[in-house]
Amino acid sequence: MALQESKLGVVNNKLCAQLWGGDDVGWMSVSANGRSGGVITMWDNNKGKLVSSFQGQGYLGVILQWGVNEDVCVIVNVYAPCVLQAKKALWVDLLVARRFHVAEHFCILGDFNSVRSPEERKGVSVGLENSEDTRIFNVFVDNIGLVD
Repeated sequence: MALQESKLGVVNNKLCAQLWGGDDVGWMSVSANGRSGGVITMWDNNKGKLVSSFQGQGYLGVILQWGVNEDVCVIVNVYAPCVLQAKKALWVDLLVARRFHVAEHFCILGDFNSVRSPEERKGVSVGLENSEDTRIFNVFVDNIGLVD
């Protein structure tokens, strides 16, 4: 399970067990910055064991040994900033992480605070099809090999 914008400064075993519905939960988190941000990534400890983790501005990655075969699985939980320059830095970090952390299974999920087309945005969509944010986000999605 991946949660974005938890708005929590402190995450603990009790909270994660309550959210998960049991004690067999592994978890990692990045604290919120003031009243914004924060991510929590949780997994079933009976199916996967934490090998390591990595993080940067707007993301948390966990590397797990998963399943009976103990396949290496990388899960990156994203809560992107709203400012374009910060998003660009995040996208570069994720491209580097994807190339650095080689795994049988690689999943990036979360809130990218960007849209691929005007139809994805409710309300304001005029001019989005030509926006720098949309164009660069589409290039990022294609380069990293994400499936939308």
